[in-house]
Amino acid sequence: MALDPPFCLSKEKIEMSAFELNNEDVLLMYTSESFTKDRTSRAGDMLEDVKDFFYSCNLPHKGWIDGGVECEVLQTSGGGWQKGKVKLSIRIEFVPDEPEVLQQSASIVPGEPMPQLDTE
Repeated sequence: MALDPPFCLSKEKIEMSAFELNNEDVLLMYTSESFTKDRTSRAGDMLEDVKDFFYSCNLPHKGWIDGGVECEVLQTSGGGWQKGKVKLSIRIEFVPDEPEVLQQSASIVPGEPMPQLDTE
């Protein structure tokens, strides 16, 4: 028998949480999938090789990766045109295969009977 809210005493919430790697974190992968062509690589080295890959493609707009490209932006939140630079930001994220399991806190309604939990 499933329990309906507000009786969620031990309902599990599964969350896939990606996180950004720092430059010293080490990655282990197949060499065919690695930008560094090594089995293990520091994330910082991987980022540099990704940037090198973009440069080797003879892209006409290398400024997107370097210091940015001068432009103006008109945001929907208002404020008028604003001058500045737009740039491409490259980062490496890791998404675990096994999701984090978070326990939700018990939710008891005063005056209501305690729910019966299945033992199966």
